[in-house]
Amino acid sequence: MLIILTIGINYTSYSQVGITGVPFLEINNDARSMGMAGANMAQKGIKNGIHLNPASMGMKNQIEISSPIDISGSKIFFSTEWLPDFNTDIRLYTPQVIVGLDKFTIGYQHTYIDLGQQFSNLGEPINFKSYEFAHTLAVSYPLNEYFSIGAGLSYFKSSLATGMVINADTIRDAKGLTLDLGFLGHYRYETYWLITRPSFGLSLTDIGQPIAYTKNASEESKDPLPTLMRAGLGLEIDLNRELAGLTILSFNIFGSLEKIMARRESDREPYGPLKAIFSSWGPYERPDNEVVISLWDQMRRQIGGELVLFEILSFRRGLYYEHPQNGDRQYTTTGIGIKYKSFSFDYTKLDTKERNHSMTGTEFYQFTVHLPL
Repeated sequence: MLIILTIGINYTSYSQVGITGVPFLEINNDARSMGMAGANMAQKGIKNGIHLNPASMGMKNQIEISSPIDISGSKIFFSTEWLPDFNTDIRLYTPQVIVGLDKFTIGYQHTYIDLGQQFSNLGEPINFKSYEFAHTLAVSYPLNEYFSIGAGLSYFKSSLATGMVINADTIRDAKGLTLDLGFLGHYRYETYWLITRPSFGLSLTDIGQPIAYTKNASEESKDPLPTLMRAGLGLEIDLNRELAGLTILSFNIFGSLEKIMARRESDREPYGPLKAIFSSWGPYERPDNEVVISLWDQMRRQIGGELVLFEILSFRRGLYYEHPQNGDRQYTTTGIGIKYKSFSFDYTKLDTKERNHSMTGTEFYQFTVHLPL
């Protein structure tokens, strides 16, 4: 079996998430957010808002241009190694630009995963290049000073083993369109010593029709998209004191839940997107009919915090938990950030409990340029 099919299709096969295709759409491309385990989907003005919660993205009257970077000097600079434990040199490219205007914000993100040259079980090269990509365009709009809404549209393509014949099925590209929707509520309260900003976020991302990796696929052989519903709370606290025009100390804490909205009929045909959204709230019975996963255990749980000194130096920690019968990804994250004038640099490392976990060794460096309008 091709290693790339193992990574691209089956690496989440333990659970409900294993029935979905194109799992690369779930990747969080923002090092700052990853440093808090992705818990900050209710934070206003974040770069990862393009795909986690489009209502939260962007800063007013500012352009942000960002990209992952490789500082080792041995690879392409504007990329990062992804899932290094697979030892397949997967490269991830996620350049993006966010333009915050006076009345609304618009953002574009390109996600590209280079899966490289493929090999057969005998080690002989196969003449095709494997890759996955998505183009995402999103817009956020403030309804008033307290509430914002957002929407995004993505075109994706997954080319894993196109032209290969496996079990009498010819592998083809999987491609399609997805829709993202988001909501953000936030409030600012100021006292003599503190400025507090509680927030609430809700998003539904990657809504779309099931896709197929084989030609002439029946409905039963199609895979639902990894549609995610997310809900999160946040609290940002600034010390209401400045030195040289900079806030002396800030502390931010966030928590969120997310759930895959995907199901199959008893005959294995996947639910359509609307039916999945409204019918995925009960217990989930795994295809082997041996384990039933409760609604609470289907929830991925994230919590993260950030300490910021003088708006320059940031320290971050996060915790990500997925139930052992529903994916079993459990890791902590550690991140740092440095911002100086129009430039910022962020770094995150994931620490897993399992030595052979797919996320083991994952590090993410990101560089961002902030330009005033």
